[in-house]
Amino acid sequence: MNLLELDSRSLREIINEIKKKAAGYTPEWRMDEENPDIGTALALVYANMFAKTVKNYNKIPLKNKIAFFNHLGAELLPAIPAAGYVKFSLVNDEVPGVEVPSGTVVSADTDDEQGVAEFETTNDLYVTPARINVIYQTNDNLDLINKIYDIGESTEDMPAEVKENGEGRETVFFDFSGPNLQEHTLVFSHDDVLNLKKNAWIELCFYQRETRLVPEEILKELVTDENARIEYFSEEGYLPFAEKVVRDGRLLLYKNEKQPSFTRTVIGDRTGFVIKFTVREIGRLKDMETERFFVKAKGLGIACDTVSSNGVECNQAQFFPFGERLSLYSEVYFGSEEVFGKKGAKITMSFNVDYASIPLEYNQADEPIDWKWITDRSSIKPNPEYDVTIAEIIWEYFNGSGWARLFEDNRFNNLFSTENGAIGQYKTISFTCPEDISPILINAAESCYIRARILKINNLYKMKGNYISPVLTNISLSYDYGDTWMEPELIISANNLETLKMSFQDMLNLGGFRPFSQTGLNKAAVYLGFNVAPEGAPVKLLMTMRDSTEREGAGLHWQYFNGGNWQTLNMVDETEGFLRSGIITIMDNRGFAQKQLFGEEYYWIRIIDESDFYSGQTVVLPSILSFHMNVTEIINVDTSSRELFTMEIYQENMNFKLLHSHIIEISLYINEIAGLDEEELRLLKAAKAVRCVYDEAGLLEQAWVRWERVDDFLSSSATDRHYLVNRTEGYVLFGNGKCGRIPSASKEPNIIIEYKTGGGERTNLPAGAVQKLNRAIGFVNKVSNPVKLSGGCDVEPLSEAVERSSALLRTQGKAVTARDFEELAKYATRNVSKVKCFAGYDPNSNRQAGSVTLVVLRKDYRTNRTQFAPVRDEIYRYLKDKVCGSLIIQDKLFIIEPKFIELRVRIELSVSDMNKVFAVKKSVQERLDRFLDVVDGNFDGRGWKIGQLPNEIQLRNAIIDLEGIEYIKYIFISTFTSDVTGWKETDMEIIKANLYVLPLSGEHEILISVI
Repeated sequence: MNLLELDSRSLREIINEIKKKAAGYTPEWRMDEENPDIGTALALVYANMFAKTVKNYNKIPLKNKIAFFNHLGAELLPAIPAAGYVKFSLVNDEVPGVEVPSGTVVSADTDDEQGVAEFETTNDLYVTPARINVIYQTNDNLDLINKIYDIGESTEDMPAEVKENGEGRETVFFDFSGPNLQEHTLVFSHDDVLNLKKNAWIELCFYQRETRLVPEEILKELVTDENARIEYFSEEGYLPFAEKVVRDGRLLLYKNEKQPSFTRTVIGDRTGFVIKFTVREIGRLKDMETERFFVKAKGLGIACDTVSSNGVECNQAQFFPFGERLSLYSEVYFGSEEVFGKKGAKITMSFNVDYASIPLEYNQADEPIDWKWITDRSSIKPNPEYDVTIAEIIWEYFNGSGWARLFEDNRFNNLFSTENGAIGQYKTISFTCPEDISPILINAAESCYIRARILKINNLYKMKGNYISPVLTNISLSYDYGDTWMEPELIISANNLETLKMSFQDMLNLGGFRPFSQTGLNKAAVYLGFNVAPEGAPVKLLMTMRDSTEREGAGLHWQYFNGGNWQTLNMVDETEGFLRSGIITIMDNRGFAQKQLFGEEYYWIRIIDESDFYSGQTVVLPSILSFHMNVTEIINVDTSSRELFTMEIYQENMNFKLLHSHIIEISLYINEIAGLDEEELRLLKAAKAVRCVYDEAGLLEQAWVRWERVDDFLSSSATDRHYLVNRTEGYVLFGNGKCGRIPSASKEPNIIIEYKTGGGERTNLPAGAVQKLNRAIGFVNKVSNPVKLSGGCDVEPLSEAVERSSALLRTQGKAVTARDFEELAKYATRNVSKVKCFAGYDPNSNRQAGSVTLVVLRKDYRTNRTQFAPVRDEIYRYLKDKVCGSLIIQDKLFIIEPKFIELRVRIELSVSDMNKVFAVKKSVQERLDRFLDVVDGNFDGRGWKIGQLPNEIQLRNAIIDLEGIEYIKYIFISTFTSDVTGWKETDMEIIKANLYVLPLSGEHEILISVI
């Protein structure tokens, strides 16, 4: 029985009672409802009339209650207009910006009888062609750079506007778990010094300033494997050196014989032989600074690439350099790209020389015999034998044009002479590799060559004897730059995704640089790159995000680059440090300049986490769902009216009815020119509470004073310019001269009322519904609301008004008990579906003495999961002066959303008819969704209480009565919670420990078998 019902009898009970009494008064008559006679008809009419009387009688307590609240001045809450955001788009990026003043009207088509809903912008907006093209985030402490957004890398099938707004995926700020793009590398090349095939020592010398070397401590950090890799490029890719040491302030790198040769690779806009430094742990290496550095190399015991003699390639193990039979200008070529390409280095070639004796082809007499008819024996002399040997050779190299002398003097010209012996000689020649030596093609092998050519031969034309031909073995080459240091030909330093390419002279001109550097900002930061400078005022950027339950601010510092340095950005942040969705308003910031950052040139704004707020392990990171440039706030306004009234007589409690109801905004002005003195007029002007009208002579003709709207006249004095407004019915009420001033009488209109009307749930329109402008605005070609419009409510129903007024009367505007907190939270805003108070608990469901946590479920939680912050703030502001002051001072009043738990149910059941499989599966899915509904679910249709989750037995009972189900084999529930990374499975026992949970219906797996 309802406690307000005075008589609970129903129509059926009244009819039954008539039947019972009729049997006693008229036993001969039987009341038959199936076959009614005239008496039955009269009885039924009477029963119906009596039931209506009972119904009206039961309304008496409610009517008395309503009358009581009316006497107290209680009213129905008026309709509330929907509010949201609208985005203005320009024709293209080339046109200039456009100013859009507040009050600009946009509209949307609706399906109701009105057919259209109009909205007004509430703030000025400068529509700029600027847009966010890229977003980077950095953290020097972690040595990380992430690229978290690129307009060009969005999914190809997305519309251009969706790409521009960053929709389609969440962008999490200050989350450095993604791929790290930070790289610290130093690459340099030298085509001669680093042309290494065999074993070699490479020596590097880094100078800080003039003759001051980079400290050995830093070089030792560089050769530590944990800190850095030092590699060269080979045919197998980058390979580490066999050994790396620091000695005498210099860095020594060793490549052994077994390691692959250096191979050319692309460096900058060319190819070359390179060495690459890659820093892993930057640590002290970021302090390394070098003004210049040099390189040299040393190689020992290197074989020639090729040796050719007289057009034939020789076997280097043992060969005749000039052939077996000597001849003038015979030549031998020694080729080694590695050794003979070391311009400026000291080259040494050594080998063993032996000689082979090879008979001449002719043995004719060298001296003619004096033949006579009769010749004595003394006239016949034996022919002597001669050794044909090399008397002089010349050493040459190819300089690109021809063959030039290797030595200016005659050094090593007699190297193959037999004067110093002919057995087992060890020969060595040394020379400085010419600067103009060039490769040449010899016998199909292109390389750098030196050659030895025979200039003179002893006994060349003797006919009898032997060629004493040199035989070479054990050829060995070496090179050493000695005290000569070579400048790198090309240097590339890569840090922070930027590449610095320079020559040695460029490095000197710089006056030094840091080969391994960071951004220089020892704080986490997010960088927004704009295609066009976001100048003008005010430029607005809407960021929609997952609301955070954290109330403390993040201490973010916004800066922009002005060409010389980073300046503080003049802006207003409605997101409160990315705690909630809101607009970032960029005020008039002059001097934006492009800057090359992370390898891209844009106009940059950066957001610095000055307080390291987001460096904590438990803090909720900002999760940006989308961002939209050129967005401003809008509110539903159906009509904007201005009405004039005349206070004809001086009368108490004067009432003026307006043409429209559902007032959402109102201002009232009264012409008090006759009653104002100069001092009062001056004060009103200072407070900007008066509108003055002057005549042609400049004399004050009218003084329209703004009056103040109040909720009641209880605190109003006789001189207070106060008035009441019934926004639902649309009338204005003035005071009685004791509580509230009475406007002075006038024969002309002396009251101006300017007001706007609107509101209702019909104005809660989906995203993209607003598409029309009431007038053309410059180059603006499109408007649209990027997110759903929300907050619109109809006039408060009578039942809710009675309940609210009762609660307000009972609590007297003070929250003491848990019920008080819950009722006042509902009174604070119309967007509350459920609320539960937990005394002695913190937001994490942990015990905390003195704390009060209100868990609030919004009415629009289904369609708008990212807008809890406005509701939270509205409740907090309302309760602030209605709760114990210690809760506010100690910051122990918490207002949070429920912890939504997505339930994914796996069910296996049996049916008897295979034709019912699809129907049963559909009905089970629908029943589960309806049963798990937070507001209208559960067995009683009243939803689930905060902190309550269904179990397997309840789910079984919820579907067991569905037609077609024969047997339910098992039910298994998986529970999922959400964070910035999405939904993840969580253990049920952990979830049960949280007092603030509420279920959500997820994706269910329904397995059906036929029996």
